[in-house]
Amino acid sequence: MRVNQFLVLISLANVTAFIRYDNPYVFVNRVYVNHTIFVIVTLQSLRGVWFLTKVSIEERIIDYFQTNASEHREQLLWYHTASLKQTLNFYGIFTQKNLPYQECFYHVSRANFFKSGFHNVSVLITTIGITSDKLRSSSYTYIDLDENVRCEPQFSIPQCVNADYPVHYEVSDIIVLRAMYTRRCPMDIFTQYYWTVHDSTERQLLGYLGGTSKPEIKIGRYKLNILYQSQLNRMVMVRLNARIVGRRIPLVARCYIALAPQRLYAIIRGGPSRKVFTGNSITIDGSHSRDLSLPKNAKQLLLFEWLCDSAINIEKVCKLQMGKGPAFTIPPFTQQGEQSIRFILNIRSTFDLLRSSVAMQTILFSSYPRLYIDVIIKCVTNCKGNRFSNYSHVHLKAHCLSCKSMKITKWMWTVDHNLYT
Repeated sequence: MRVNQFLVLISLANVTAFIRYDNPYVFVNRVYVNHTIFVIVTLQSLRGVWFLTKVSIEERIIDYFQTNASEHREQLLWYHTASLKQTLNFYGIFTQKNLPYQECFYHVSRANFFKSGFHNVSVLITTIGITSDKLRSSSYTYIDLDENVRCEPQFSIPQCVNADYPVHYEVSDIIVLRAMYTRRCPMDIFTQYYWTVHDSTERQLLGYLGGTSKPEIKIGRYKLNILYQSQLNRMVMVRLNARIVGRRIPLVARCYIALAPQRLYAIIRGGPSRKVFTGNSITIDGSHSRDLSLPKNAKQLLLFEWLCDSAINIEKVCKLQMGKGPAFTIPPFTQQGEQSIRFILNIRSTFDLLRSSVAMQTILFSSYPRLYIDVIIKCVTNCKGNRFSNYSHVHLKAHCLSCKSMKITKWMWTVDHNLYT
């Protein structure tokens, strides 16, 4: 794309009338697109005098300020530079002509263009209180909004731009995606960004992630559903759609993300072992098992398979139709007293059969009708399956399943063979 730029030098006559602010010049940049334009006014020196500066485009005032050069704070309206050429290069103004000086004071004004054609740029400098003592100068700039010669930004999301090397992401974590510009245009500040998620082939729109004013987004936990992933490559594609002022078709950047499957966590309520009375109905419950790729309150989409193992080879032992559900019940007096049975729960994901998990519970069936309580331990904070962070506290809470209205006055905890009360 061809971009033409030019430099306008406005030499103000009768400089001798303004010997206290010497050699003013105006530098105006021109490009073939509607954008923020910089108008730079320079003075070779500043001395102790009050004066006004007004910068206008057509009849519209874009900058109007007063300066008392004897005050240090008001001198901040003018920046000092030891190299005018470097300053102009910083603001994107380039010229092949010789500059009038290098060390000077400059002031930057900004204006937005949304209309094609020629635009007059005028600058007025006058001494406060002396209305006849003023200088006016003007020039022009040309803006062409032709679609064929627009300045279009180019950007990409470097961490995941290649589908062959996607970024691996666990949906239970937070990820930040940020687009980096390889070509910037002056209208970038007016760009709006919209984020959508698609399948890896971009044939199906799976969801809308939101809109941002900057080319970056923070994706929260479980915002990307593990069910979105392709069965072939386990990937989704997050697309950044940039809507630019005056352009009908948005620019697009793509990010390929491999949703790393997290493990399944099989749980049998009651812990690894418990003691029960054979005359009571016993429930073996695995409904609290989790797929850590899904939110805790979401449907876990698990397949359950129950097995049992007993040292006593009796027909009634381990011959129950335990089924494929998350829980089952052992009727009263169906098991022999004073025996131990180990129940094994095997779970699999319904949409990813390669992932599985196993939990076991050993139950001792007693022939004596004593009160046996079932105690479980719940994780309150710093919970992620059975993995915990070393940088924060772990909050555990014990809960008695069969205590009902009974009041427990003392709890005893064992941590690494150490007893705590």
